[in-house]
Amino acid sequence: MNRFAALALLALAAAPLAACGGSRPEEDALMRRVAQAEDAAKRAEAAANKAEDAARRATSGSTAPETVYEPAPDVDPGFGQPEDPVPQDG
Repeated sequence: MNRFAALALLALAAAPLAACGGSRPEEDALMRRVAQAEDAAKRAEAAANKAEDAARRATSGSTAPETVYEPAPDVDPGFGQPEDPVPQDG
C-alpha cells in the first residue's frame, strides 16, 4: 500500500514542476497524466483494500456460509449428446 501512496505523491510533486517554464500544451498533458495517475492510485488502493478484507475473512475463521455448488440431477442423461437423425416425413 505504501507503493501506491508513493505513486500518488510522485504525481502531486510533478504538478508544481510543470509550472517551471513549460508551454501550455505540455502543462495540460502533464496535468492529465497527473490526474490519470491519481485515479489509478485510487483504484489500486481500493483493490488492495478489497484484497486485504478478503484475506482477513479467509484467515479469520469467518462463520459466513460458503456457497456450495452441486451438480444438477440428471433428468435426461442423453441431453446435449448427438443423436441419429430421425426422418420426419414418414
